[in-house]
Amino acid sequence: GKDRNSAPDSKRQSFKDADVCKYHLVGDCPHEMWVNQGGKASPNSPVGPCKKQHSEAMRERLKEDKDYVRYHWRYLEDLRVFLQKLVDDNNKKAEKVKEKLKEGVTCTADTHKAVEGHISEREALAHEKLQAAEKMAEEGNLEVSKQAMEEADEIAHQKFRLNRLKEVAEGWLDECCEVCGSQISWRAVEELEARSKGREHPHVPGAWHQGWKRCREALKKVTEEAQKA
Repeated sequence: GKDRNSAPDSKRQSFKDADVCKYHLVGDCPHEMWVNQGGKASPNSPVGPCKKQHSEAMRERLKEDKDYVRYHWRYLEDLRVFLQKLVDDNNKKAEKVKEKLKEGVTCTADTHKAVEGHISEREALAHEKLQAAEKMAEEGNLEVSKQAMEEADEIAHQKFRLNRLKEVAEGWLDECCEVCGSQISWRAVEELEARSKGREHPHVPGAWHQGWKRCREALKKVTEEAQKA
């Protein structure tokens, strides 16, 4: 442990010390739930890295202490309260996401609106080009007229592609993830197919979702344990 090489008369480190993580002593530290592939706190973690030490030796000292039961339940309750607040805050954010979705504020709706705006622009531009081409042809400026017609064709093709995107977007699905509270969109055909077969969304393996999964599981575990007290 940290105090292994300390002088004989120095104070032996205790699990009660301020720099010892009490959450780690009785369960899983919430600060270690949102981690990246390297095992470090993820940048989007709601709690950041733990600033206290996680020591197996301190866990043992707690178990050996004559007041183990008292300290165990105190620290467990502190952990439960901390986890409960995290989950409650996340649930509130999820409710806001669900309200937005009910009101029709979705990625699909936003895309629709943006695409429709681009389609209208292309229609107006194509009309201008065709009018210009006709005028140039009447004036005998055939080369410039031909160029304007080609530009009008290209704009018409862009409009066709935008209409296809609009049709595809109509098949998109927006919903709220019940675990992490994120607004998720099912877009690609493969994603929509996977959803219909009960497969998970691509965001699931990410640090944010996995962190909330651990957090909710840990809360369930400590709540059940606390009820036994």
